[in-house]
Amino acid sequence: MLQNLYKYCQNTYLFAFLGCIAVLPMSDTIALRNIFLVLMLLLLISANVFSKNIRFETISAAKLMPLPLILWMIYLCMFPIWAPRQDVAWENFFGQWGESIIAWIVGFGAFIILSKRGPSLFAIGLASAFPLIVHLLLSTLAFMGFLSENFYRQRSLTGLYDEMTAWSHGDFTLMNFHNPLVEGFNGIEVMHGNLGYASTLAIIIFTTTWYSAFKKNKLNLSAISAVAIICCFVSLFIIRSRGAILFGFLFLIITLMLNLYKNKSGQVVKPNGVTMKAFRRKLRVLVLLGIVTVLAIGYKSVESDYRWHSMVDKIIAAVQIEDPLETLCNGLSVTDEIRIRNSIKGESQEYIDDVIFGLKRQDGGRILLMRVGIDFVLENPFGLDGSRQSYKQLIMDKCGHIPLLTFAHTHQSWMDLSLALGWAGAILFALIFLNFLAFGVQELGDSENIDLLIVLIAMSLFWLVRGLFDSLYREHYLEMQAIILSYLYLRYLRLQQAER
Repeated sequence: MLQNLYKYCQNTYLFAFLGCIAVLPMSDTIALRNIFLVLMLLLLISANVFSKNIRFETISAAKLMPLPLILWMIYLCMFPIWAPRQDVAWENFFGQWGESIIAWIVGFGAFIILSKRGPSLFAIGLASAFPLIVHLLLSTLAFMGFLSENFYRQRSLTGLYDEMTAWSHGDFTLMNFHNPLVEGFNGIEVMHGNLGYASTLAIIIFTTTWYSAFKKNKLNLSAISAVAIICCFVSLFIIRSRGAILFGFLFLIITLMLNLYKNKSGQVVKPNGVTMKAFRRKLRVLVLLGIVTVLAIGYKSVESDYRWHSMVDKIIAAVQIEDPLETLCNGLSVTDEIRIRNSIKGESQEYIDDVIFGLKRQDGGRILLMRVGIDFVLENPFGLDGSRQSYKQLIMDKCGHIPLLTFAHTHQSWMDLSLALGWAGAILFALIFLNFLAFGVQELGDSENIDLLIVLIAMSLFWLVRGLFDSLYREHYLEMQAIILSYLYLRYLRLQQAER
C-alpha cells in the first residue's frame, strides 16, 4: 500500500517537474506553473513527513547545496528589511524572488523524490523544447491559412483556445495565408525571448544527447536529437530573434567542443550488421543535411529581416550621442540627429530613417540604456526595491517626468539586478553560476555521468553571459534557471557518490 502510494507520488512529481519546465517559458501560464511548483513543494514536504529515508536524503542534499546559493537565499529574505522602498521589496519577495527560491528547492527535490527514476537529459530537452514544438505547429497552420484574423489580433493562449473552439465547430476559412519565414511569426508569444531562451537550453541538451548517442551507437536517439536541433533553429529564424540565433549557434559550438574535448578518448561502438564506415557516412550525411537546411532557412530569414542590415550603424549612432540621459528623457536632439544623418548620408533615406528609429526602440536604444544604466548602478549600490521596475522609477526621478523614450528596463540583466537588489545581490547571484562553472570544470573527467556535467557547465555559462545582453533575471526566467540547474547538479553528485 505504502509502496504504491510512493510510486504515485513519484509519478506525480515527475509529471509536475517536466510540466513545469515545459510551460515556464510560455506566456499566459502563470497559474499553471505556480500549480506545478506548489504541487512539487507539497509532495516534497509530505514525503519528508512520512518517510525516514526521504528525510535522510533531504538532509544529505541540503549539505550539498553550494554556499553561494545558500547566501543568495538568505540575502533575498533579508533585503526588504533595508530596501529604500520596503513595501515594494516585500511584495517582490513574496512574488518572483520567493518563487525562485521554491524553484531551487523543488529542483533539488526532483532527485530526492525520484532518485534514479528521474528524467533523462533527453526528457528534459523535450520538455524545454515544448514551447518551440507549439510554435512550429502554429507556424505550419499559419502557412496553411488555418489561423483567422482573430488569432492574429490576440496572439495569445486565449486566442489559440478561441481558435480551437472555432475549429471544433467546423470553422476552417483557409483564407489567411502567411509565410512565417518571410513575415515572421511569434505564435502565442508576445516576447520572442520566451522562445529564444528555451531554444538555447534545448540546443545544449540535444547537442549533448546527439553526441552521446552517436558514441554509444544509439542511432535512433542520435537522429532524433539532430532533428530536434534543426527544429530549434527553424523556430528561431521564424521568430527573428537575432540574439537567440547568435547564442544558439554559439552554444551549439561550445557544447560540441565540451563533448569532443572530454569524450575524445571514448570508443565508438560498432553497430551490429553495419560497417563502421557506412555508419559514419550516414551520420555525416544527416549532419550535412541539417547544416544545409539551417543555413538555407537562416539565409531566407536574415534576408527578409531588415534589422540585421542596419544593426552596426544603430550601435555606432548610439555611441555618438553626447548626453544619453537627456536623449532618453527628452528625445533625440536636432544636433545629434543631423550629425547621425550626415554620417550615413550615402545610404538610402529609408535606411537612414531606420537607423534613427533604432535609437528609439531597437539596438541604438539598448546602447543608450546601457550607458545610462552604468551611472544608475554606481549611484545606487544598495538597490531600490527588488522589482523589475527599478530602472523605470529611477529614470522618472532623473527626468522629472515620464521619459520620451520609454523602456521598462535596461535590457541588461546585471544592471537590472543591481538596481533591484544592490551590488551585493548581483555579486551573490553571479557567484551561483560561477560556482557551478568551477565545479563542472573541476569535475570534468571520465565518468558515466559526464553528459550531466557538460550540460550543467554549458547552461551555467549561458545564463551568466546571456544576462549581459537582455533582461532575464526576473520572474519565470529565474525559475527556469533554478529548477534545471539544481536538478542537474544534485543528480550528478548523487550518481557519482553511488559509483564510488
